[in-house]
Amino acid sequence: MAAIRYRLLKQATLLAIFFVWWGIFGFVLPLIALLITKAPGGTSADITIPLLIFTVIASFTGIYSDFKFFIQTGMNRQNIFLVNLVTTVITSLGTGLLMTLISQISLKKLDLSLILTSDGFYDHENLIIYFILNFSILLVFSTMGLLLGTFNDMFSGVKKIIILLSVMSIPIILSITMQLAPLDVQLKWRDFIKAFVGYSRETGFSALPFIETLLVVSIFFFTLFYILNRSHQIRRRGA
Repeated sequence: MAAIRYRLLKQATLLAIFFVWWGIFGFVLPLIALLITKAPGGTSADITIPLLIFTVIASFTGIYSDFKFFIQTGMNRQNIFLVNLVTTVITSLGTGLLMTLISQISLKKLDLSLILTSDGFYDHENLIIYFILNFSILLVFSTMGLLLGTFNDMFSGVKKIIILLSVMSIPIILSITMQLAPLDVQLKWRDFIKAFVGYSRETGFSALPFIETLLVVSIFFFTLFYILNRSHQIRRRGA
């Protein structure tokens, strides 16, 4: 479908710009600095945080222009949702693969490994598990970007502020409730958090349960995006 190719090309262009930027500042410059200073120690360049931030930005930007363009070309909202679903999954797969391959590069004084898959976290001998974990994390942040972009385009002014404050109040209310809850409820809540991140006392952090959590969160975000997309209307900037 032309719409999928169009959206993929835009996403690929943005990601290419990011990887060029990271290649310069996360790889080349640290190597030059190590060669010049001849420091006895090494340095690390974890791509995870900047890539996740950029993933949200890449999904966030273009929602207004792409939605307007698709509507004007006669696409219905169902197909617009499917285009975003397919392109988000494909770009997350491709970026997750690059992320996994980069983390396997081993240099003497430049560590490119990912903290999430290091010892003490989601360390695993299977490279495929690494890839699926990276893909799942990217998928969550990509769908989050879609949600934020759609929300930003749909609401404005006081209505947007009220909704944002309402959402921000949820963790505060939960925190207060848990602190005042009976001890058995607090323990159950802690067990839930541990299960959510795939942690157990016996095995530590486990990648597979965490991957399951991430995929469930992605489905939840896609569901919210589908609901918002159905009522998404074209509005003028400044309206």
